[in-house]
Amino acid sequence: MFTGPSGTGKSASAEALAGELGWPLARVQLATVVSSYLGETAKNLDQIFEFLRSGSWVLLFDEFDMLARDRNERGDHGELKRVVSALLQLIETTTTDSLIIATTNHASLLDSALWRRFNEVVAFDLPTPEDRIAVLAMKLGGLHKDIDLSAAVAGLDGYTHAEVEAIALDAIRLMVRQGSRVLNQEHLAYATQRMEARRRTILNSQA
Repeated sequence: MFTGPSGTGKSASAEALAGELGWPLARVQLATVVSSYLGETAKNLDQIFEFLRSGSWVLLFDEFDMLARDRNERGDHGELKRVVSALLQLIETTTTDSLIIATTNHASLLDSALWRRFNEVVAFDLPTPEDRIAVLAMKLGGLHKDIDLSAAVAGLDGYTHAEVEAIALDAIRLMVRQGSRVLNQEHLAYATQRMEARRRTILNSQA
């Protein structure tokens, strides 16, 4: 089970694990699994676990809380409780050697019984300053040699890995549009301002 804020690398880590193991990544599209028809969701889940028996896979349930909510939650109806019970049984009885990974941004919403079905729980945190420097350095490639990355990440407390990556890529796009072959501090500053504006827009929409 991978838990933590959105954009901290949970799905990317599942992809990396699949690459290291040399196994295909099978990503479950929950929008197509969950059905409003009685019994249909449990049937779809059964087909997924039947598919696992065809080989060795890394099976990824992204946004697992959409499917596996607490059965004691007030207002929950019987069908969802049956789905969670069916999911618990499928995970418990599967004999495949595939790796099952579930990710969630809202760990508190999950049914408590599900935690015992996963051998490991990995918490993903927001990046430290060192992490942010590492993400920028990786995404900028050799373009950052004349840039003080410590100064570039100084104002990015609370930003996720994905947001730092987006800043790096936005700065590169600006450099290309300007016809420059050198990335400078101004490119990063511009990209950071754009990300700050985007974050404000999201926060305002949630207020």
